Amino acid sequence: MTVERIAKIAGWAAVGLAAAAGIGLVLGFVVQALWNWLMPELFGLAEITYWQAVGVFVLCHLLFKGHGDHSSQGNDSHDHHHPHGAWIRDRVHRAVRGDAEPHGHGPGSADPGEEPGAPAIEGSA
Repeated sequence: MTVERIAKIAGWAAVGLAAAAGIGLVLGFVVQALWNWLMPELFGLAEITYWQAVGVFVLCHLLFKGHGDHSSQGNDSHDHHHPHGAWIRDRVHRAVRGDAEPHGHGPGSADPGEEPGAPAIEGSA
């Protein structure tokens, strides 16, 4: 590998890191602005700082996007690597409908006669 090629690769890596840092900076401000605009008015929550907004963004990324396989094999492509993905989706759907499971139920404790991760039947659209 020539010195010119190494310099070119290093330059592109620096541009990529700068772009990622810039996007992260902007996303932190976007999350902060959206939170401070919506959450105090809607839910009575306190306003947050920039670094708290970055933390919320990272937390949401870890909880909802996951990590690992980022293939485009369809909506259920992450269930193989994240076995509780279907259970989490079902739990969110139940919470949105207002019929969340009792406290203490987890991925291994489905209701009798219900497969783990199976969508709820009652009230589904």
